Amino acid sequence: DYVANLRLILVPIFNVDGHERESVYNRFTQVGPDSGFGTRRNALTLDLNRDFAKLETPECQALVRLASEFQPHIYVDLHTDDGMGHQYDILFSPAVNPTFPGERDALVRKRLAPYLVQSMEERGFLSRWIGWPANSLDLSKGIVGYGISTRLSTGYFETRQCISILSEAYPYKPYERRVRASDAFVRSILDFAATNRIDVCEAIDGARSKAIEWAQETGRHTIALGCRADRERGHEIAWQGKRFDVIMSEITGRRYPLYSEEDLTYNLPFFDKMLPRATAVMPHGYLMDAAFEHVAETLRRHAINVRRLSEPFECDVDIYRIKSASFQEQPYQGHHPLSDIEGAWSTEKRLFPAGTYWIPLAHPAGLTAMHLLEPESADALLVWNAFDTIFERGIILERWALEENARDLLEDETIRREYEEALADSAFAADPNARLEFFFQKTPYVEERERLYPVFRVLHGGPVKLAP
Repeated sequence: DYVANLRLILVPIFNVDGHERESVYNRFTQVGPDSGFGTRRNALTLDLNRDFAKLETPECQALVRLASEFQPHIYVDLHTDDGMGHQYDILFSPAVNPTFPGERDALVRKRLAPYLVQSMEERGFLSRWIGWPANSLDLSKGIVGYGISTRLSTGYFETRQCISILSEAYPYKPYERRVRASDAFVRSILDFAATNRIDVCEAIDGARSKAIEWAQETGRHTIALGCRADRERGHEIAWQGKRFDVIMSEITGRRYPLYSEEDLTYNLPFFDKMLPRATAVMPHGYLMDAAFEHVAETLRRHAINVRRLSEPFECDVDIYRIKSASFQEQPYQGHHPLSDIEGAWSTEKRLFPAGTYWIPLAHPAGLTAMHLLEPESADALLVWNAFDTIFERGIILERWALEENARDLLEDETIRREYEEALADSAFAADPNARLEFFFQKTPYVEERERLYPVFRVLHGGPVKLAP
């Protein structure tokens, strides 16, 4: 019946490298299978489910390419959970970005999620919307729903406006029951899709068309660049958990929860409403410096429309100049991602030469492009080190010369006043390099490109003459 009403694509083993490295020691506490299980990382020790923004692994590239051709209405990613004790066979999350166009959120919350819980119960399994403790030592603080991150597959396909569903099978259930529960969960989704296929197609296709319209109504629509749970707005639920004790470790001196096998239902707040991690007004598109071919190639792998100007083009653009940022010290996914990015926006008229990249958003992958190119997005390509060269200084600075120059600059009353105000910051006052940098920024030697994000928002009137 499924194949008569639905088109299905199944990827039974996504992480082939990890699957082949079978061992009973690949997870610390998971119950079965007895022969062992694979690793969550591939042969390069990369977690594939952290690669959907930077899109560097062949596995993720292939899946995105397939999905870009197939344009699925529903995407499901099956996982095994870890962490706290509870009674559920399956926890799931079909969270929808509330700022995206269309009616998917109502369809998911009011119809799909309740249907899945009921269908799973009829099949003999317990399930509900996913969450984790706000405070692992005190469940009365409530359960917090998962957010939405573009680096994860479900967050990524949310930007493609699928109904994007994550499932987490309970790792402490017997292996056979986990498999049967996951099978039942997939069949429940397929039953819903087959029964409601017209409504699902209308909701998804309508939302995708509306997103293209929004890109042509520039300056009117604010988009959340990833979401997090709103911990201020909860509603009470009956959480079917396990009794636990809080243990004081004689080894580490820390406290931790130790769950028992005893079932216990808790009445507590559940926080599943979504708040933006950051926001941006949806532009008509972006212009990007021609030097960043590697970024253009990444965008193409996402099936994002990337063109080049065939002749110079002048227009008003929004510009982002980075004031400060930190590189993560420990490597993560083979990178040292950026964090704590602070910058300032301004608007100016600029002339862009032929060869500049043009990325329009009136395109099926327009919302994905926003999440990858907006500098304040948590999973922007900027965060994943695609633009690191803008933080490097081209000019050679002789410190003694700058010291002497600073003395001359202090004769300017405005600069002297700004410097004295800056000294009120004890961290600045104690940092000789920061003091010198203050004066360097007052000189004409500062390169215009340094810390200038080379991707520019175009709110109105994109280029017309483009290379074929």
